[in-house]
Amino acid sequence: MSLITYVVIPFVGAADITSECLRCLSESSSELRVILVNNGSSENELLLVCAAAAKHANLHVQFVDFPKNTGFTCAVNAGLKRVPPGHDVVILNNDCFVSRDCLTSLRKTSYANGIAITGPITTDDGAESIRK
Repeated sequence: MSLITYVVIPFVGAADITSECLRCLSESSSELRVILVNNGSSENELLLVCAAAAKHANLHVQFVDFPKNTGFTCAVNAGLKRVPPGHDVVILNNDCFVSRDCLTSLRKTSYANGIAITGPITTDDGAESIRK
């Protein structure tokens, strides 16, 4: 099990939401490397996201920049190319606000059950994604 988790986050605009996502990650109990993929944000929005990333000294953040929106899959793939082999990866939308132990729980679930992919329970994608 790798000790570092890479978090790939594509974003287009919405600097306020991306900032909140980064704030939540900065409170995580896991050691993280964040790869922010700018997928066609305006220069102003990109500067706001850069400023938000700089606020969280404990997060190691790198940027991938596309001047035009390339689509979610292309943005994720660009982020994944920057993850060294053998590390755990979490792909988040920029509007995901994870709890402090979420990433640790995902890792434990995955490794304990021998599965390759896990995901958090969400409450904003429809009734089928809410634990009852």
